Amino acid sequence: MRRNEYVGPIALRAMQSLATRVFPEAGWRHSGDLAWAAACADSAPDTRPTAVWSTGGMTLAWGWLESPGELTIQVDPAHPDLADEVLIWAQQATDSAQVSVTIGAHETHLAAALTAHGFEEDIDGPSLPAWADH
Repeated sequence: MRRNEYVGPIALRAMQSLATRVFPEAGWRHSGDLAWAAACADSAPDTRPTAVWSTGGMTLAWGWLESPGELTIQVDPAHPDLADEVLIWAQQATDSAQVSVTIGAHETHLAAALTAHGFEEDIDGPSLPAWADH
């Protein structure tokens, strides 16, 4: 298992490879959404770190701090243990006191990791489940 961290342009192709492989059964993010978000984030890439976990050239998980305290995460459901590593990385990589995450309702492997890390579901949040650490 290998983790690569990026400051500056995100590892878009690696992130898209996982999104394409697991969409829609295990994630709400797809390659087009990621490309759009990356283009929108291009104005301040140095403030939006990313990390990608891979093995044998296959992306298994990634985390992207789209803004301080706002984590976008995707983890292959066949490797749910990587959610812990992504959450630890994000909490260490941000200057924000609180990290929020939005996940798909069917990403139960992420919900379990968020709960284990002290995040609580924001029932007043957006239509997708939103979580915040407290």
